[in-house]
Amino acid sequence: MSSAKLRYVEEKDFANIAEFLAEGFQSDSLDVWKNRIYTWWVENPSMDPGIPYGWVVEKNGEIVGFFGNIPVKYQINGSEDIALAGMPFYVKPSMRGITGIQLLHAFAKQKNVKLLLNNSPNEASYGIFKKFGFEDFEIPFDGIEYLYVRDYGKMLDFFIKKSVRSQPKLSILKVLLVPTKLISPFIKLIGDKRAKPKKCNNFICSLCSDCNESFAELWYNNRKENSTTLYRDVETLRWLFFSKAFAGRRHVIKCIDSQNNELVGYFVFDITYKHDVKVMQLKDIYIPKYDEGIIRSVIPFAKNLAKKHDVAAVSFWPINEEMNEILKNKIKIKRSNKIPYLYKFVNTEDKDNEISSQSELLLSIFDPNRGVL
Repeated sequence: MSSAKLRYVEEKDFANIAEFLAEGFQSDSLDVWKNRIYTWWVENPSMDPGIPYGWVVEKNGEIVGFFGNIPVKYQINGSEDIALAGMPFYVKPSMRGITGIQLLHAFAKQKNVKLLLNNSPNEASYGIFKKFGFEDFEIPFDGIEYLYVRDYGKMLDFFIKKSVRSQPKLSILKVLLVPTKLISPFIKLIGDKRAKPKKCNNFICSLCSDCNESFAELWYNNRKENSTTLYRDVETLRWLFFSKAFAGRRHVIKCIDSQNNELVGYFVFDITYKHDVKVMQLKDIYIPKYDEGIIRSVIPFAKNLAKKHDVAAVSFWPINEEMNEILKNKIKIKRSNKIPYLYKFVNTEDKDNEISSQSELLLSIFDPNRGVL
């Protein structure tokens, strides 16, 4: 019997990897995985022949483990550079253990890179990442998520399925859920009417299907010289926001100051299905000069977008205490939520590569996992 072998991903592996991931993550179709792979490595403006696509573990000619390696342009310690995001990570159940450690080790020990990223690992891989020296960046702010619920019946059903493991309890709760499902359409109707946008300040929100130089200028004009953060040039943002893999799912809201017709910020929401329930989740915020009027404008706009797509709930994540206070007043349902966002500065022993202790880490709220990046 042949032993398992770790090797680099080659372009000829793309189709087999898509099939492997579609089998492992059955919530997404083969076409979805094909589009994601195209986005990671073909559309990616930061892809370079010197950067490996990732790693597979093979046994008897069959892929039994995979970990992708996706470059993304970052400003690292004030300079333009490349970070590498590891995603997605999947090993066949019969091969878990040493195979997973091999894949994570290959990712963590890369050369010629300064920053490694990974998000949403399972509990087992989380522990391994920590042993490899990865640190955890807290997302969202203060560990709080706010939920604007439109369909209480569907959302309660979702949380019951997700949280309750006892079959007797599950049966009882499903019976108790019936009245909520009956009145939920009326609650949704009232909520949709109350969410109608009102002109309350000089900020105007709208959807955009592309990003122009004003997006890059907003970042260039406000960039922090010593920070480590996502590089928000037009090429990178177009790849992150408007690639084929995100069509119909990712929605970019820009906010304009009507007094001078200038872009002041943008928000990115993803509409996805979780346990057959359609939800809309805030994924990225960029407001270099914070103004509460921007937040007060985007909340009703996002609620109406939720109505248009008939989602069950919208998830908002605050980025600071001021936004947290606004969400607290505008959206009454909140819950504790912590998304593991792991990062590691590597190969910084040389003086030229040393990460300054004064460098401010401003990781994007985008999660590099399962094709979201």
